[in-house]
Amino acid sequence: MIYYFGYGTLASSEMMEAITGRKPEGSDFHLENYKLCIQNWNELPNHVREILSKKWNDNFRSYFIRPVKGKRVWGRLWSITPEERSLISRWEFWYEPIKIRTTTTNGDKIEVEADIINSFSIGQIVDSEHYEFFLNNKEKTLKAVKQIHTL
Repeated sequence: MIYYFGYGTLASSEMMEAITGRKPEGSDFHLENYKLCIQNWNELPNHVREILSKKWNDNFRSYFIRPVKGKRVWGRLWSITPEERSLISRWEFWYEPIKIRTTTTNGDKIEVEADIINSFSIGQIVDSEHYEFFLNNKEKTLKAVKQIHTL
């Protein structure tokens, strides 16, 4: 099993079920030394906008995290299979997968996988303790997920 840190829509059990086909086990979790940001349409790379423009318009926004010492991002820690991780990577196709060594609330040292955007020139900072999981229309997002299973 893989520990995967989901934030934004990937902190939602409904979204994880739509991507993986099941509700994985998960618990509230925070990731130290990262901050939550929002990437707007005009901040997306051109090739990403080209792909997303088939379903989305310039109102599209996406959460991402990036390393910042002393900050914290809230989300969920999921227990997933390597196959489910692959499905998540297909959904988060413009993000960079990373592995992070961290400590759970009960003191266990674990390795966590997550997806980040490592550009420091973009992003609106978000209070990650109080945020809506879905920046875009929830129903449209969940419907778009179904297409990754046909790729």
